[in-house]
Amino acid sequence: MKKTKLVVLLMTLAILQSCWWNDQSDDVVIIPSAAYTPIIMKRAAFEASTGFESPKTIVNSGKIYVKGQFLFVNEKNEGFHVFDNNNPENP
Repeated sequence: MKKTKLVVLLMTLAILQSCWWNDQSDDVVIIPSAAYTPIIMKRAAFEASTGFESPKTIVNSGKIYVKGQFLFVNEKNEGFHVFDNNNPENP
């Protein structure tokens, strides 16, 4: 019985020890580096890389954004569909 209590006490102390154990001193401040860096391209290169295509049906739609009179529908792994929403019954 005493042996069991001693084992439980030691296990409890071992678990609680992790709460106050600190490998770093209080003087050390770690500042993470930026995770994202901007990709900059010339406007002509951007315009050459984008374009209009003939209308396609949306198969796997994502989020829908509304900006002014336009609807932007994201299709996963495909791109955006842009709809003129001046007439909401027939976008």
